[in-house]
Amino acid sequence: MSCKVLHVIPALAPRYGGPSAAVVGMCRVLIAGGVPTLIASTDADGRGRLTVSTGQIESYSGVPAIFFPRVASESFKWSAPLEAWLRARVSDFDIVHVHAVFSHSSLAAGRACRAANVPYIVRPLGTLDPWSLNHHRLRKQLLFRFGVRNLLMGAAAMHYTSDEERRLAESVLPWLPKGRSGSRTSCSSAVAVRWGIGRRASWCCRAWMRRRAWTC
Repeated sequence: MSCKVLHVIPALAPRYGGPSAAVVGMCRVLIAGGVPTLIASTDADGRGRLTVSTGQIESYSGVPAIFFPRVASESFKWSAPLEAWLRARVSDFDIVHVHAVFSHSSLAAGRACRAANVPYIVRPLGTLDPWSLNHHRLRKQLLFRFGVRNLLMGAAAMHYTSDEERRLAESVLPWLPKGRSGSRTSCSSAVAVRWGIGRRASWCCRAWMRRRAWTC
């Protein structure tokens, strides 16, 4: 039995720091373990664009990736082509790992996954702690109303970087789906029970846990 994993992240350019580097590392580990993995992202690179092809799979830092044009907004990174591709292709994957929250790619991935009944995991990257939620507060309140709440409530699980990140997020949003950091004991049941897809999703999660590509 095999599974296919899709990682969705707003941008991969080095200027965006740790999250962009981390997702590449996760994919390298999964691929080394025999798990087919793909990154979907935009070509955003500050005011410029990454020197990559768009709309076709290529190798980026040694892992398969597909890029789409960022059409507008450096902060939101809106990309209609990425959203259209997700709607058309997300059902090709068994699990989707959504990186970031307040970005167009994340909201589009969540909508596509829910429509196709594909389980997804959200990695909030520290954006759900009280300080972060109060930064640009009005903008984030609007995004909560128009998609972020559904994104989070529809997730099969949350992937936190640390126990402190989880504690802070749950202190202000106690309704968040089950999430952990530093423990690899509950991912299979969280996905399988919530989505009712049984052994296939459970196997895929266990593959992630064995390879330490993420913690749930």
